[in-house]
Amino acid sequence: MEKLQEYREEIERIDEELAKLICKRMDISLKIGQLKKENNLSIYDPKREEALREKNLSRIEEKYRKGYNEVFSAILKVSKDLQL
Repeated sequence: MEKLQEYREEIERIDEELAKLICKRMDISLKIGQLKKENNLSIYDPKREEALREKNLSRIEEKYRKGYNEVFSAILKVSKDLQL
């Protein structure tokens, strides 16, 4: 069971990093939203979103792509909501 605890601790460290990175991403999303408002640009840019999705999925091993895509979709939704 020692190995289980080691894995859990590693997951906790990864979660901590993810939280910091997601907060940083959200901060930037807010700034982007402000710029879009100032320049009368649409919040939703389907071409940009698809390009981001393809670029990110290409970095992910095939066996993890479905799960990653679900997480990434949620991140994009939150980012768009923040920009409103």
